[in-house]
Amino acid sequence: MERAYYSLPLFFDNVQPIQLDEHLILASALGLAIICLLTIGISVLHIPLNRETVAIAYFVMMAAVFIIVLLKKKKGFLANKQADRLEFPFAFILITITLLFIRALQIKDILVPNWIDGLFHADLLQRFVIKKAIPFDSIYHIGFHAIVLYVYYLFGIDLPEAILIVGQWVSALSGLTIYLLLKRFVRNTIISYVGVIIYSLFLLFPSHLVSWGRYPFLAGLALLPPVITLSIDWIIKSKRHYFITLIFIVAIALTHYGSLLYLLAFLMMYIIFRIGLSSLMHSIKRSKEILLRLIFLFAPLLIFIIP
Repeated sequence: MERAYYSLPLFFDNVQPIQLDEHLILASALGLAIICLLTIGISVLHIPLNRETVAIAYFVMMAAVFIIVLLKKKKGFLANKQADRLEFPFAFILITITLLFIRALQIKDILVPNWIDGLFHADLLQRFVIKKAIPFDSIYHIGFHAIVLYVYYLFGIDLPEAILIVGQWVSALSGLTIYLLLKRFVRNTIISYVGVIIYSLFLLFPSHLVSWGRYPFLAGLALLPPVITLSIDWIIKSKRHYFITLIFIVAIALTHYGSLLYLLAFLMMYIIFRIGLSSLMHSIKRSKEILLRLIFLFAPLLIFIIP
């Protein structure tokens, strides 16, 4: 369902070159974020949510993607990307297939989402379907539910099944996106993939998430690593891919507030560690630039709290 978004990270001339496995993970996470914003955007515009409107929005987005790709290709931009990204990511393919297989096995004999959280999500989504809209009359995060509605309308499957499928896909994706964070700071492919395996297969969370049904929290965690790496590039390294970073930030704010707080806490600690207190006192100009970039990055979120 996200194949139309796999070329999106290439739209921005200033996105730093990355390996093919990182590109695919980033594109998958970006597709999840865009699907969230696309579905919520339909409700914001007061357009009824149904299979027709979701399908139209999907194909309009696909058309926009291919047009931008063609324009970039015509300018010769896509040909200038580093050749090492074309190396076939055997480890990534193997781990992804393994994760998807295990997550599918976990819901093989499950008909409805488990535990109180699962029933709550199913009930909430049923109300959204009846209203043909996502209401904004509460502060409860709705990003995960928007993604489930997208799948429900586009593929015509039952709501409980859509919750389980999207939840397990997010569960697998959360393990893969950890790779982006590990690769950024560890700078070792093997160690990073070992971290993905440990996190995905040997920890109770997210391995046993299907027993809890806390999918919004996991969706927020799945979006957290890419938004951390992109935000650091924007704030510290002065990379200018603001739009793609903003997509992730708005999506994570709509998906889980706790993950947004984790993001803010991580960025503040990273900035303090990176600049250093002594450097902060001697580099006022640079410090002001970083703080302004941080404010500019999160300022659009004010739209959610202003009456």
